[in-house]
Amino acid sequence: MPSTLHHIPVFVHDMDRSLHLFRDLLAFEVRWHRPRATEPIIATLLDIPNAEVEMAYLQNDAHPVAIELIRLLHPHPKTQAIIGNGKPGTMGLSIAVQNIKDLYNRLITEGWPPHTDMLSIRPPDTGTLNVFCFRTDEGVPIEIIEMAPEKTNR
Repeated sequence: MPSTLHHIPVFVHDMDRSLHLFRDLLAFEVRWHRPRATEPIIATLLDIPNAEVEMAYLQNDAHPVAIELIRLLHPHPKTQAIIGNGKPGTMGLSIAVQNIKDLYNRLITEGWPPHTDMLSIRPPDTGTLNVFCFRTDEGVPIEIIEMAPEKTNR
């Protein structure tokens, strides 16, 4: 089953400064920016209850791997101890695969149970994605995605 690195989520504490770094100094283009994302699916995918975040998705045309900047708005990192996801400097991986359902079941069988169900999301820049998340033995968050087949009306 071939897989490719899709994007790298990076938790940051200062979105403006991080955008300046990746956009202005490292020549990444902002594909989309959401000043406030509050949907429950975001909290589920990040494994942070009641999370509200600012998100920006950047890509450099020279390479297909993108950077997803995430700034935690709630719970605020200064008012609550954040362990794992959400702490500035924390990173994970997003990996694009084929046959996502087979991988989901195989991970369960081999001892890496996902911490989310299989979910469908529609990011601002693509069609619908099927997605789930799990953690490595070391606690690294891994998001597995697959482009959902488009439904046609007949």
